[in-house]
Amino acid sequence: MFGVARRWVDQDFAGLRLRFFVQGEQEMIRTIVLVSAVVGALASCTATEQGTAIGAGTGAVIGGAVTNSWGGAAVGAVAGGVAGALIGQSTERRGYCVYRDRYGRTYEARCR
Repeated sequence: MFGVARRWVDQDFAGLRLRFFVQGEQEMIRTIVLVSAVVGALASCTATEQGTAIGAGTGAVIGGAVTNSWGGAAVGAVAGGVAGALIGQSTERRGYCVYRDRYGRTYEARCR
């Protein structure tokens, strides 16, 4: 990919034969920059936004792996994003819980 040489390297370690995939230097630098940018962007987000991003990413990976299709990855991303947003939102207001009144409406109040 992108004209970078990649190769497998076999290594013996404590009697085990391990096989590593070695990337080219440019591709490794590109990967490090990309991961650093994503981590930096998530670090400046609120807990709800972080939960949404992490949930969507995880859901997409799991959905794609289980169904082996892009559609499954999309459904997993949506479901994971919603679940992550709900979890992230619940951590923003520590000490508050969500309750339901007798009419089914939800409200927030201090936890009992």
